[in-house]
Amino acid sequence: KYVAGGAINLVHKVQLLDAEMMKRTSQNSDKVLQKYKAAIVSATRSGFLQDAALSNYLCAQYCQTNSKLESYHEMYMVKSRDQFLSWGASEVAKSLCERYPNVFSKMKSLRPRR
Repeated sequence: KYVAGGAINLVHKVQLLDAEMMKRTSQNSDKVLQKYKAAIVSATRSGFLQDAALSNYLCAQYCQTNSKLESYHEMYMVKSRDQFLSWGASEVAKSLCERYPNVFSKMKSLRPRR
């Protein structure tokens, strides 16, 4: 309703909610991943870095719990960290590095700037 009414800045939020709801009910992991990707792209294009970072983070968590998508986990986690840094949330990025050392300790270039 809101999206159709012209509230274009809500599109990525609706897409993220769709992905979150769908991951609980859908057996089709590819469709869930597509919903996350749509939310990430929409948020990024609209300049909502914090929402793009959150979408990447939630997508990374979903990929980590799905054996078919597990190989995407690191990519989305790194993108999340990078977008949090771009948004200025360096403490959140640092927290991700501390909580997921297996992802960020592999490459020195992926560690957050201090």
